[in-house]
Amino acid sequence: MDQIQYEGQTYYRSGKTWADNRNIVVCDELQHELNAAFIQTLDLHEFTAWDLIRLADQCKVSASVFTAIQLYERVLSSNDTSDYKAVLPRLASCYRIQGQPEKAVELATLASKRFGSSILEPITLTSVAAAYCDLHDWNRAKKCADRAYAKWNGKASSELRAVYERIRLNTEGKRKR
Repeated sequence: MDQIQYEGQTYYRSGKTWADNRNIVVCDELQHELNAAFIQTLDLHEFTAWDLIRLADQCKVSASVFTAIQLYERVLSSNDTSDYKAVLPRLASCYRIQGQPEKAVELATLASKRFGSSILEPITLTSVAAAYCDLHDWNRAKKCADRAYAKWNGKASSELRAVYERIRLNTEGKRKR
C-alpha cells in the first residue's frame, strides 16, 4: 500500500486509486496531483522497466495520463523489445486519450522502423487502427485493423470489433451517396 502526505492530509493507494483516511476515493483532479507528488518522492533510477510500467498503469487508471506518458516514455529509452511491446499499446492509448492520435501513429511507425514490423502486436495494431479512425483516415484504419485480425488468426478482440464498427459506420454512408 502506497502512502503520501499531501497538503496536511494522509492518502493511501491500495491498487489503482488514492483514498483518504476514511477510505473514500478522491476526485480525478486530486488523483492526478497525488500521483505526481508520489512520483516525485521516488528514485525512478532504481525501478525496473516493469516497475515503471506498473506505476504508469496505476497513473493512467487514476486519471493521470500525462504522468503515465512520462513513465511509459522513460521505459522506451531501453532497447529491450519486450519492454517496447508492452509499452506501445499503452502509450498509444494515452496519446489518444489526450486527443493526439497522430502521436500514436508516429510511435508505431518509429517502433516498426527501429525493430521491424514484428514489434507491432495485434493489440498495438488495434490501437493504431483506432488512432487512424480518430483521424478519419478510414482506409489506413481498415488496413491496420486487418493486420491485427490476421495476426490474431482471424479472431477479433472486443476493441478490434469496435474499430471495425467505427470504420463500417463511417464508410457505409459514403458509399450510399
